[in-house]
Amino acid sequence: MDYRRLDCGNRPTLDQFMDDWGRTAFHAVRPLDPRLTAMARALSKTHVNGGAQVAQFEVVATEAVAWVLTRNRLDKFAFMERFFEAPSVAAEFPRLGQTNERIGEFAASSAENSATNLAALLRKGGAYRGFKGTQDDVVKLANQFMSAVCEARFPETTAWTNDSAWAQWFRNVAWDASYFWFDTRRGIATILLITDTD
Repeated sequence: MDYRRLDCGNRPTLDQFMDDWGRTAFHAVRPLDPRLTAMARALSKTHVNGGAQVAQFEVVATEAVAWVLTRNRLDKFAFMERFFEAPSVAAEFPRLGQTNERIGEFAASSAENSATNLAALLRKGGAYRGFKGTQDDVVKLANQFMSAVCEARFPETTAWTNDSAWAQWFRNVAWDASYFWFDTRRGIATILLITDTD
């Protein structure tokens, strides 16, 4: 579903959003692109007391939800809270556990900045282990990952990040990171969650 050409009109009310939410579907993409799982494996090797989880979803949204997804207004509609409670999403993240109010701390970013941040996070590593490859290896992994996220079409991709421990799975130290990307051309959401502790 191409969200770039949707005529979503004016900002919806919360009632309109909730009405459309009931008609919105998130279909897990399976099998996952190996470029996504390669990044998750690399992060799990450095974040040995936590790890990384990744999933991807085809989003079939109606007008009000599409309006919210393609703009930086997720917090105004408690989008992340509702998204991670959706049964099809929760099924892909069974280890997350109970969420808390910090799930509302996802902040709008850019696809470029989030990709750069992710590469730096991988290079730095976790509490006890750094990345064992070269800088070229880091760049290659990050570029391949973003190609799977959005075919590296950064201007057509929205991004949100959260560095807080918004669910039980996170270790709540210094290595918590969550990324949410939405490829508006393909209607694909990609989520990467990372944690570790010393």
